[in-house]
Amino acid sequence: MNNCFTISQLSELDVQVVFYSDLLINPKKELSNIVNKLNLIDFPLNTINFRKPSQTNVGDELINNPEKQLNKNFNEIDKKSQDCIQKIFDHFDFKLYNAYSPLPNKRMLGLSDLT
Repeated sequence: MNNCFTISQLSELDVQVVFYSDLLINPKKELSNIVNKLNLIDFPLNTINFRKPSQTNVGDELINNPEKQLNKNFNEIDKKSQDCIQKIFDHFDFKLYNAYSPLPNKRMLGLSDLT
């Protein structure tokens, strides 16, 4: 919620928007976009194991399927809690995410290069 104002001004800022879901579902493409934006021409993308768990993977909780990994905690939230979260989002007119999906609503950002 602290970033609502910044998010609403993204089309006027020179920033590269990076979503966790994009990094998880298509990491090579997303990292390639970041590398290109930063002009890191010689960055060795082909040497990276994009499915390697991070060091913070406590208890081997990483699920190899990216979409299941994205949803693993999200699916633990009951409908009543989701409704309460959505009311908060609505109160602040926060539309980048909603309480019923872990995926962002990129269209609301108004940035032409987001897919």
